[in-house]
Amino acid sequence: GWVRVEGEKMSKSLGNMIPLTEMAKRFGADVSRLTILSGGENLDDPNWDSNFAKMVGSKLANLYKFSVENYNKGRLERNNSDDWMESELNKIIKDTEEFIEKTMFRSAIQRCFFDVQNSLKRYLSKGESNKEVINKVIETQILLLSPFAPFICEEIWGKIGKKEFVSLAKWPEVDIKKIDKKIEDVKNFDDIRV
Repeated sequence: GWVRVEGEKMSKSLGNMIPLTEMAKRFGADVSRLTILSGGENLDDPNWDSNFAKMVGSKLANLYKFSVENYNKGRLERNNSDDWMESELNKIIKDTEEFIEKTMFRSAIQRCFFDVQNSLKRYLSKGESNKEVINKVIETQILLLSPFAPFICEEIWGKIGKKEFVSLAKWPEVDIKKIDKKIEDVKNFDDIRV
């Protein structure tokens, strides 16, 4: 196989070589790692996509801002949307672990980064988050993402008040009891029967 850049074979003769040092200077180390790991899976030829790198850079900046601004904030009472979010989060932990064990890093990144963001969007569309749940989501996402984007994860971890390094923190455990099949595909959180 070939390493590809923007869908074409990387080659000196094509003039599309991107040295790793230049990649890190232009896009940042975390963005470069995420782009490389998302560029292929299994026997796919890996592909560097500069547009993906730019998009990931802005999403990491948004993750930083959201995490710092929302940690330890929210309501104390619980409702059905909180149960849904915890169920989603536990499924994501489970799937991410399985993908990492199979070295399916693109799928792992999809689950722990993009899918968490999509679930959060839906959860927050119902109003203010529960303080305990939002803290759990932020901590879990940072822990799951840290092997792929260690620098920004360490930065966020410290900003939310954690004293130890995220790289030394305990990996999140799946709580199977919180995965609730009844609420998986519910369209309206108010329809959930407890």
